[in-house]
Order: sequence, then structure tokens, then C-alpha cells
Amino acid sequence: MHSSAVLVAAALAASATTTALAISCYNATQCTTCETTASLNSAAQAFCSASGWERTNFLPWGNAQIMLEGSLDSQQTCLQGIANIVNQCYGVRDGGIFTFTSPGHNARLDVDFCSCE
Repeated sequence: MHSSAVLVAAALAASATTTALAISCYNATQCTTCETTASLNSAAQAFCSASGWERTNFLPWGNAQIMLEGSLDSQQTCLQGIANIVNQCYGVRDGGIFTFTSPGHNARLDVDFCSCE
């Protein structure tokens, strides 16, 4: 019985450190004035530097914009989140959303590639 309790406690401890990540692309595809992937990479560098990933933040970048609600756990997560959105959604949709959850951090990172104006 004692070993079962230890196994349950170990499983609970492992689940407490689990990180959840999700990428979803926008439904929209009608905008034509979009930033290039190189420009979006520069925007990611600007946004994720200077602790922009630690709190709710917004960066307009030409025809694009990056918005963060909440906080991420690191600059690397910020850069990877934006890169994942660009890799999965660019050329297919007008942007995407990266949802991040880990102990102490919940965030919604929204990258809009285009302006429809």
C-alpha cells in the first residue's frame, strides 16, 4: 500500500509541471497586405526582447501586430510560439494564436500577419 501512495504522489508531481501548448490558425484568408516571414521574424525578435514576454503586451509592426495576454515562462517560449504560428499558418491563413499553460503562466499569444485596410 505504501508503494502505491508513492507512485500516486510521483504521478501528481509530474502532472503539476506539465506544459500545454496549442496553435490554431485564424479562419480568415482574405487579407492581401501582409508582412513577409522575414519581417515577422524581426517583429518576433523585437517583441520577445526586453521582457515583452513577461506580461500583457502589444506590438504593431507594419501591417502585422503581435498581442500577448498573460505571461510566458521565457523569451525562448515567446520566440518559439511566434515561429510556430508563422510556420503553421503563414500563406494559409492571416494569422494564428499560440496558447500556453504551465505552472504560474497562462498566455494567449496572437499574431496577425496582415492588414485588411
